[in-house]
Amino acid sequence: MDKKKEIICVAGATTAAILLIATQIGELSSMFDELRAPFAWALPKAHAKPLPVPVVEDSDVVVKLEKSNVSREGSRKFTIDKLGMPHIDLRREKLSKGVLKVGAEEAEIYIPQNGPYPLTTDEKEYGNTSMRISVDFDKNGELPDHESWVSSNPVRIGDQMFKVKTVDPGGTWIVLQKALVPLSGLVIGRRCPDFEFWTTDGKKVKLADYKGKFLLLDIWSMT
Repeated sequence: MDKKKEIICVAGATTAAILLIATQIGELSSMFDELRAPFAWALPKAHAKPLPVPVVEDSDVVVKLEKSNVSREGSRKFTIDKLGMPHIDLRREKLSKGVLKVGAEEAEIYIPQNGPYPLTTDEKEYGNTSMRISVDFDKNGELPDHESWVSSNPVRIGDQMFKVKTVDPGGTWIVLQKALVPLSGLVIGRRCPDFEFWTTDGKKVKLADYKGKFLLLDIWSMT
């Protein structure tokens, strides 16, 4: 073999070896991404820079937020990796706290310390994926599921409904807007929203019909 052909063969073999190594590195990187995916929530995240507190309309209210020591169980997120293995995210999330005055009362509201803060839900996902906002109206420092609301829907704070209008990407404030919708959502110790239904014998029943009377509701379902 002459010198020129030898050089071409060596160059070709070297190129093939480089391509093989690059392919293997790519496969390893993909594999590590798959292994890391279930624990992505535990990896450090870049925090967005806080924005100035906005000037709002009369129907809006700005609630300033500060980091707290309170945490809650995070949203359960189900994912399937490329290997077909299911993963369930059951992490706890740290929360930021703000105080909102509603009438003569004050309510403590909590949102995640770190964004993003989606205000709409992803229709492709199972369950509502918008930001959860917890309302601790009794101020006992506990945030059970029944005190949490999804921000894509109106949120009940006291006996007033609010719409989550916008959230600071840096998590230092949230803008709420009074929602012109009927009172909804059950809050222990608070007024029950009005409702009506038809009985099996064709009679229309309204909660208001029982005003001033004791009323026991036995709610059940069959699926």
